[in-house]
Amino acid sequence: MAYYEDRLLQHCDNYTNVDMQTSDHSEIAGSCESYVSSLSSAFNKPDLSDVVIKVGEVSYYAHRFLLAHFSDVMRTMLTESRWRDSKQAEVKLQETPECAAAFKGFLKFMYTGQVELNVSTAIPMLVLADKYNVVLLILACEDYMARQVIESKNEKGALQWWKHAKTYSLKHLEVECVDLIEGKVNAVVETPEWLDLSIDQLCTILESSDVVVQDEYTLYQGVESWLQSENHKSNISEYLDRVLPLLRFSQMTPKQIDALEKSSLCKQFSGKFTSYILAAYKFFAMERNMAAYDPRKVDQAREYGKSTCQETEISLEFKKLQEYFANYQYTVAMYHKSACTFFRITRLELIGW
Repeated sequence: MAYYEDRLLQHCDNYTNVDMQTSDHSEIAGSCESYVSSLSSAFNKPDLSDVVIKVGEVSYYAHRFLLAHFSDVMRTMLTESRWRDSKQAEVKLQETPECAAAFKGFLKFMYTGQVELNVSTAIPMLVLADKYNVVLLILACEDYMARQVIESKNEKGALQWWKHAKTYSLKHLEVECVDLIEGKVNAVVETPEWLDLSIDQLCTILESSDVVVQDEYTLYQGVESWLQSENHKSNISEYLDRVLPLLRFSQMTPKQIDALEKSSLCKQFSGKFTSYILAAYKFFAMERNMAAYDPRKVDQAREYGKSTCQETEISLEFKKLQEYFANYQYTVAMYHKSACTFFRITRLELIGW
């Protein structure tokens, strides 16, 4: 017995000596990747699962703790006694066909922290993430959708996803959608998705001075199409009261104002248009310098005359530019944001040329 006691003491002494020789700083041992890989292997496996989630005709083996950890909605469903499902070994969920098809990926996210998304599955996955309040998945969907808007430059996709961004309060996605739409209004007003915008979304565009469009009349024509579409014409009088104050009639040419006055919409609601048209004519009649510095937002130019076409660049001296375009004050973009001595003109889009 004394022999083993001596060996034990010797072992302890050796351990102490080693410990004393090591550095006093600590390190994190182990691998997150290995842990996640190990956890993900438990996805949809009957072994040790304690609940079955049934969506339509498909059953998934899951773990209450993991579901409750990621989703406070599921935590309530699976743990609170007032819910019938909290005592059941199988929980049945009602989902739309699109969400049912995406449910496997939704559930797998809780085991792996990753989700496979494409343009078709992004919205169903977002709907599931919002329904069950899986915050990390909501953020992942928003990040993917925002990057798609930035990279694809697809105005139709931006119009469709803008609606979802507002519905689910995805601020980053909403900003990217609005930026793309504002920069491509010439194309946007020609799409069917333009007619699906809500009145609040339409007003957001009309309020902006960053809208890039051929001219204000083009924007007005887009608004007119929106107002007269099947989705909105029943409320056209109410909507006119909201959109007319946001249109910048003074930035149209007299010829365009005349065409507007002759339009069927203006004739039908002449009382609503009259004050705005008179104000525009007054603006034209004012001294040019006074008009140029009118502080009212409705008289500020947007980014008119811009185009995505590749054209030859021309450099013109500022004074010569003023003289050359003196008679086209209302048909040429006023590049008021630049303080440069020289203007870079990449396109000249004058009405009637």
